[in-house]
Amino acid sequence: MDVSTSTDAGLPTMMLPAYLVGYNEGWFGGNYGTDLTSNFDLTYVDKTLDGIVGAGGHVVRIFLFEAAQGITWNMSGSPPQTQGVSPTFLTHLDTVLSAARARGLWVYLTALNSYDAYKDPPQYVSYFKDMYSNVGGELDAYETLVLAPTLAILDAHQDNLYGFDLINEIEGANNNGVFPDTFNAPRAFLKNMRDSVRTRSPWLKVTATAGWGNPAPDISSGFFSGLGLDFYDLHEYSDSGQYTGATAACARAQQDGVPIVLGEYGQSTASEDDTIQYNATAEFLSNSQSLGFKAAIGWRYDAAEANLNFMRVDGSQRPAVALVKLY
Repeated sequence: MDVSTSTDAGLPTMMLPAYLVGYNEGWFGGNYGTDLTSNFDLTYVDKTLDGIVGAGGHVVRIFLFEAAQGITWNMSGSPPQTQGVSPTFLTHLDTVLSAARARGLWVYLTALNSYDAYKDPPQYVSYFKDMYSNVGGELDAYETLVLAPTLAILDAHQDNLYGFDLINEIEGANNNGVFPDTFNAPRAFLKNMRDSVRTRSPWLKVTATAGWGNPAPDISSGFFSGLGLDFYDLHEYSDSGQYTGATAACARAQQDGVPIVLGEYGQSTASEDDTIQYNATAEFLSNSQSLGFKAAIGWRYDAAEANLNFMRVDGSQRPAVALVKLY
């Protein structure tokens, strides 16, 4: 990943560390699908970004179109249903990127969330399933009417955009019958979108994240290879901070000539436990750095998910934050 040499409005040059640490914020607070639209709260955004910087974070990962947020579409069932992207969404996105830049914070964006194609209400499942397979030109419409205007906003923030994830954990959709097959169809979907981004914003580093099930073997087996991705992103959850396949995934990334990052990590126990989180964080950070990962981004910063939060409800930092600060 390159070091930015540009500046924004006289701000200091953004320097990319050799090993980047930070936090996922996914969606701000509990506002899945509305945090950049109807429930946008700049005060909360500013407080969260300040907290991430204070907690030793150099990067924040944020979702965009979860639950079709920002996408204007009809429910007639006649594709393409995609009509465009909300100007309000684009304005709020621009505001968040500027707020992060003012704090010297890198931003890593995720566009789609694969779970929306099989877990959300039926109309969403049908919409995203059509999009992923380009039924009636739905993916073409998304790329032209939603993705292109969004990339135009990103073009104005090149100096603190770390990367762009086409879809979060595609295995979620892939293993729940969304695609007609589990190899060629999802890869064609990713390749189509990667080419679309490269045509419009060739400067932007693009990936598709691996998670849900067996993400490390998915990378090492070559599922993400040959698609033009600029880096690989592995998501893992474990109380011990250890998991199988990390070495093989790194070897595959090296073979393919791309970096690899740990885009999500955290404990697997579904209850808040400072000791478990501390030990898991210590192992994830140490192992990923020693194996050659370029970044490790914990899930998540704020207190919206009580077992995975790095910040408590009262705003205080949990003990694991001290480990992130060491990097």
